[in-house]
Amino acid sequence: MSVHSIATQRFFRKAFAIIFGVVLGLLLTEYCFVLYDKNAFPHVNFYKHDPVLGARLIPNTTQKFQLVPNPITTIHTNSQGYRGNEFLAKAKNEILVVGDSQVFGLGVEDDETFSSVLRKLLKRSVINAGIPTYGPQEYMVVAEEFLKKRKPRYLFFTINYANDAFEVKRPNTKRHKIWDSWAVRIETAPKNVFRFPGRNLIFRHSHIVYHFRRVYYYLQKPKPQSLPSEGTWTDLLEEHMFNGRILTKIQTLESKEKVLQESRIGPQDIVHSQYSEAARPIEYTSQEIDKAAKELQIIDKKLSQLKKHRIALEKKVYSHTHDRSVFDGTLKRLKKLGKKYYVTPVVLILPLDVQVSAKEWKKYKIHKPIDMKPTRILLARVARNARRLQIPVINLTRTLAKASPGAFLDHDLHMTPKGHKAVAQTLAKFIKRWEGWK
Repeated sequence: MSVHSIATQRFFRKAFAIIFGVVLGLLLTEYCFVLYDKNAFPHVNFYKHDPVLGARLIPNTTQKFQLVPNPITTIHTNSQGYRGNEFLAKAKNEILVVGDSQVFGLGVEDDETFSSVLRKLLKRSVINAGIPTYGPQEYMVVAEEFLKKRKPRYLFFTINYANDAFEVKRPNTKRHKIWDSWAVRIETAPKNVFRFPGRNLIFRHSHIVYHFRRVYYYLQKPKPQSLPSEGTWTDLLEEHMFNGRILTKIQTLESKEKVLQESRIGPQDIVHSQYSEAARPIEYTSQEIDKAAKELQIIDKKLSQLKKHRIALEKKVYSHTHDRSVFDGTLKRLKKLGKKYYVTPVVLILPLDVQVSAKEWKKYKIHKPIDMKPTRILLARVARNARRLQIPVINLTRTLAKASPGAFLDHDLHMTPKGHKAVAQTLAKFIKRWEGWK
């Protein structure tokens, strides 16, 4: 054997030993991280891109999920990409539930979601069509997909006020992007991704990659507390924004009125006592008085017109904003959807955990908690406007308050099995009363 061939063999042996050592080291490191994470992730990692909805869930998938320090749960999707087992056969009294991660049931087992518990209580088909990242626009699309195929009797349209108020006019395609089967905010998604065989498998399932991304994120400074795609407080009042020009006009009219009011007083100064010593001709004085009187008549007329204009504009603003809700357009579309497919729409209103109880602030370690009771008016307004459209509505604030403490996960706003059970029991009572009344 030549010296060259021996050197070549040694090179390949060393290269193999190095590669084997690196791979073995990575596998051992991955195993350690899997043990550390208990093979669970705190986010859903089986999304796929959808051009209309922004995202869908990959069918027939299983994932261990944990929002620390809460218990580990297991998520399963059926052949259609929805939570839980395969759907039961079509039935006339079927219930369809649409919503986001609260309906989906992040943090609880498949059989602990309120849809699953409701199915057991009523012994009928209940479809859990909740998908994380979705908002009201996506609920409508999903609802119509099912209504065309299955013809359920009830459509439970779940409004999760924690997210939906900010997302009602912002589609998911403008909020999220799918990155290696993870759903990330569109602002944080990479513009270009280097593709290679096995990338999705590694970046989706690897705990090393996940922790590396976490470290990379926390090293970035400064980190924004919120992103534009998540919305702001103005989204909650967006239905009033079109009145901005009208309000500006009112302010302008009010300022003009003030000027005219001052002008109305001004002409009287020419006959003030201080001028009596001037001893100017009576004709001149009379002319000035006459001019003042005529000007005063013109000012009074303008002032009257401005007042009428301002009052009319104020009435217009009041008629547009009084009792309005950011969900009014959604409720009207829901009403039309019910008529089109002969289904009974029911609005479910899910509050934030801190709207239910101020004690929930403790788990977030907030030193100066906000009193959220006044914000319940936003929920009440949605409920009131739904009833005006003759849509049955269930505000779940009291239900979850009665189930508290323990209705929500620790350090998170999603419901616990106890919270889901309480919601299911309330819905079951509603269905029984509704069908008994009908």
